Amino acid sequence: MHSQGRLYALVLLATTSALALTACGSAESSAAPSTATQDTALSVDSVALTFELDGKTHTIVGSVADGLRTCDDRFVTVAAQEFPDAGVQLGLTGGSVRANVAAWAVGDYAVQFLGEGDIERSDADSSISGSNVTGTATVRAVPAGTSPRLNDLDMPGGERVEATATFSVDCPTP
Repeated sequence: MHSQGRLYALVLLATTSALALTACGSAESSAAPSTATQDTALSVDSVALTFELDGKTHTIVGSVADGLRTCDDRFVTVAAQEFPDAGVQLGLTGGSVRANVAAWAVGDYAVQFLGEGDIERSDADSSISGSNVTGTATVRAVPAGTSPRLNDLDMPGGERVEATATFSVDCPTP
């Protein structure tokens, strides 16, 4: 398996593990992710995944507040505890400004993103953010009126598209 394939497999395994850890949450959430415009200003502990499908641009925004939070110098995971799912995982290289990024969110579409790009770390407020990190995503329409978990959907059967991820997470390192 070539290195990109290994990275993809590792990120999917980590994403699945993170989702399994959040399975204790309730089946409903009052703060559902929404479809928004590409210029959405994100609050801390948010992720926005933007992609084009059938000639239309879609942005799915999710909150990752009050959930799983693992922060160290090499790997960051911040994921929602409540439904619908949303999360960000970063593979970091020391003090580098580049990261491997896996992100997911569920709204009108379920989206799994994988890419690489520049990030910003702020020691002042322990935040890590990325803006328009490029990559690819697997997307799948979510039936109206439902709030499925990402791992309950047939994501491998979704459509593969180019995408960007924008995120801001609070992640103090020990």
